[in-house]
Amino acid sequence: MNKWEFFVIATSVLDQEVPQQKTIGLSSLIKLSPHKCSFGDLQNVILDVEKKINENEASSL
Repeated sequence: MNKWEFFVIATSVLDQEVPQQKTIGLSSLIKLSPHKCSFGDLQNVILDVEKKINENEASSL
């Protein structure tokens, strides 16, 4: 998995930007500025994205 690249993006971004789509191509995904990472960094990137989502939700209260 060393050569794999993972792209992490919040579901809310997908729901807002491409609400009717059930799948997305790589070029369309890249345009949405996902977080690109390796397998080794995947857990931390997911946790960082989750933290940002929670912070945004808390600030909108």
